[in-house]
Amino acid sequence: MIVTRSPRKASSRTLKPLAAVCSNNAPLEGASQRTYYIIDSVQYSETTLLLFTARRDTKEQRVVIKILRNYKDTRFNLETAAQRLQCQLTALELNAKLTNQVYIGIAPIYSTELSQKPRQIVLGKIIKHPNVSSLDPAIEYALLMHELPKERQLDYLLRKETPDALLGHLRGLCIYIGHKHKELNPLPACDKGEICWGSCKQLEEKLEHNLAFFEEVLPLWKCTQSASYERLERIFRRASKILREVLHQPRYRKYFEQRMRKGCIKCCHGDLKAAHTWILPYDLDPQTGDIPPHRIQILDAVDFNPNYN
Repeated sequence: MIVTRSPRKASSRTLKPLAAVCSNNAPLEGASQRTYYIIDSVQYSETTLLLFTARRDTKEQRVVIKILRNYKDTRFNLETAAQRLQCQLTALELNAKLTNQVYIGIAPIYSTELSQKPRQIVLGKIIKHPNVSSLDPAIEYALLMHELPKERQLDYLLRKETPDALLGHLRGLCIYIGHKHKELNPLPACDKGEICWGSCKQLEEKLEHNLAFFEEVLPLWKCTQSASYERLERIFRRASKILREVLHQPRYRKYFEQRMRKGCIKCCHGDLKAAHTWILPYDLDPQTGDIPPHRIQILDAVDFNPNYN
């Protein structure tokens, strides 16, 4: 099966080669094998590199390789290789609960070359079920995924398909998400004196954290998008006021608390986006009339900050 979309644009920036040297005498899992991947295109973000590649020995096998970058702000801390490895391991574990055979595993990075052609990355053996004790937290690991067809990406379908077809897609997607939510275990009860996940107090803290971050980046918008800055600022001020009021109104607070008491708060997808959702070609299930679950793929189910999941 095939994982993430082709990038909107590529960049000519160069990622420095990443050393893969063990810091102890224990054998590094996956160190005995090297595989070369030819890089077709690169998608950059603040925190990640997405490399759209094909194996050099079997060019038909398309693989997307995700590398975390050295990055830190008020939301994320990815400054050390150990922190980046932990995020990759968590991503591999949690994404497997929402996807079907898309995430392949992790692999140690031996080298990358983005400035010369052919651009390539060299990885060690793919580790499908990582054992933390056999990994070296001092080196970099990549997360590997199969590439999914862009024409089945939800944001593409929203632009191209008819309203009737979209209604069927979205109905199936909602049913799928509901089933996944029911399959997951509720979060464990919080200790006495601890702020419970999903409680009004926790939601208030998370809201203030998000508003503070937006307040911090809002001036940057003024520099780059001055024409729309005033409108954006008005929307932000109004939304901030409304959201704070909602969390303090008893008629809403009772629903938040009820949701928590009934065990409806679970560790699910923290950032659902059309760009991270695929609906593959399907025939409706003759018994349920729904889209078969394995035809829906939702990626990026984990955030680098667990408070955002």
